[in-house]
Formats: sequence, structure tokens, C-alpha cells
Amino acid sequence: MRVVDPRFAQTLRRLRTERGMSLRDLARASFIGKSTVSELENGRMRPSADMAAHLDDVLEAGGVLAAMVVQSTVTDEHAAELSKVTEQPSRVDAATVAALAAVLAAQRHLDDVVDPQMIVSSTAAQCSAVEALAKHATGPHAVEVRRLAAEWTQFLGWLYAQTRLDAQAVQTLRRAVAMADEIGDATLSSQAKNYRGYVERRRRNPRGIARHFQAAYETPGTGDLHRADSAIQAAHGMAMLGETSAATNMISTAEDLIASSERDETAPSTYWLTPTWLQLPLGLVHHALGNDLDAVDNLRSGLDALPDEWTAAGWSSEYRRTLALAEQSA
Repeated sequence: MRVVDPRFAQTLRRLRTERGMSLRDLARASFIGKSTVSELENGRMRPSADMAAHLDDVLEAGGVLAAMVVQSTVTDEHAAELSKVTEQPSRVDAATVAALAAVLAAQRHLDDVVDPQMIVSSTAAQCSAVEALAKHATGPHAVEVRRLAAEWTQFLGWLYAQTRLDAQAVQTLRRAVAMADEIGDATLSSQAKNYRGYVERRRRNPRGIARHFQAAYETPGTGDLHRADSAIQAAHGMAMLGETSAATNMISTAEDLIASSERDETAPSTYWLTPTWLQLPLGLVHHALGNDLDAVDNLRSGLDALPDEWTAAGWSSEYRRTLALAEQSA
């Protein structure tokens, strides 16, 4: 299934006008009908990946347009199932749960390869539908549907945080915590609190960073890697506040948790969480503490270990910026 950045139409129009081209000029240069170009610029037609890449070449856009159309792993059958089940809530069965899980997993993995602006609107619509479904779900699969709804809500809060829709992020993540607590899922509850800490990091609020990541760390029943992640990020807030001793102690606690963690404890909602990935937030802490050599080592190792396709992820830019700063200071 194609995912098209909602900003494609205005970006195409801007690039065309910046190059002094009329609709007719672009149509001739690209061998695409003038009416088609007009439909694309008005948002009435969704481009294919090939068409976006072709227009990118014609306009010499350097990959800007091409990156705005990606292929999701969600199949048309999965999308149809999602649409069907929201219209007929009584249809919740094992196949429905599997289809919903596949759609959510695909959205989460898209977040690793595209600008979050591309998927926040579609995720919000999906989340609303699944939350409504979860309220009425009964039978043997009701808990699974509620767990998926809690994870979807948590993920939407994360996207809102990335796109700086802070008020929506805070409201959505509060709801995600409540939903996770209702079904007794400590991992989802902790991760929603963790994302709440990320909102404060985007706001550059060190007390909020320390407070919310500490709350995630202290959530009962959370696995060791999840606690280590939140401990490290709470330490970042402490370091920003100049509480060096407290930050150092939290790092030591996190290292002990990593050493005792099980490799298979990571939940689907945090598939990316590995000891290697944890070097990224650890690099942020060391930079805040002024330990720039350690910051560089951790950030380089963490970034080098990321899959190549994750380099375009919006969330990874924070670590690249901090690495550049640490390298200048080291």
C-alpha cells in the first residue's frame, strides 16, 4: 500500500514555481499530461513511487519528492480488514486481531524510514477506529484488541511528540497509560510514560525529562531493558540540571539492568530496544555531563548499528546533531 506525504502537492507546486516553470512546461518536460500535473498539485491524485521519482529527476529536486512516496508493508487485504472491522465490530476474531497487528507493525516500521509527518494523520484515523472497536470488543479476543488499542494510542502519542504537537501528545499519552494500566500491561504503561519524557526533552525541560523518565523506570513489572532505557534518559535530565552524582548513579543502575536483561524480553511495541540502541541515549547523557569522548564513542556505535534504512527516521536526527556537537568539543 502506498503512503504519500500530505505535503507532496504543495511541495511539487513550490518546486515547479521556483524553477520558473508553468504547468505546461512541467508537463512537456516530464511527458506527463498537464491535467495530471494539475491534479497532483491540487492533491486530487496520489502519485506512484515511480512518478514521484520521475518528477524529482525532472525538477532536479535531489530526492525530496521521491522520499515523499513510500511503499508500506500493509497489504490491501489488511487495509480492507481494518475498514471492515470498524464497520462491523462484532467481527472481531483471530484473523481480525492478526490484521490489526500487521497494520500497526507496518506503521511503526514506517516511522523508522520516513518523516513522521507522513503518517501521523493516517495513524490518528486508525487509532480512533481501533479505540472505538476496543470499547465494544467482547469474547476471547477482547483483551488482545484492547492491548492493540493501547499500543496504537501510545504510538500516536509518540508521533505527536515528534511532530511537536505537544498538547496532543500529552493528552494521548495520558490516555495510553490509562489504557495500559486497565489491562495490566506494565510494558505499555512504562513506554507511554517514557514517551512523555521525550515530549519534555523536545521542550528542553530537564526537570520534566527527569520526572517522567523516572516514572517510567519505576513502573512495577517492567522488564530490565525497558527500565535501563528509562533510567538512562532520566539521567540525561539530571545531568542537564547539574546533578552529576545522581546522573552517574542512574547510569550505573542502567548498566546493571542491561547486564541482567534477557535477549528475548523486548516486546513488539519496543522492537528496537537493544543494548546497542541504548548507546544512543547514553551518548546524550555523556554529552550533557561534558564527557564528550564517551559521548562520541556511544553515539557513533549506536548510529553505526542502526539499519541503513533508519537513517531517514525523524527520531534519529537528534543523535546525529548531538554527535556533531560532541565531536566539536571532544
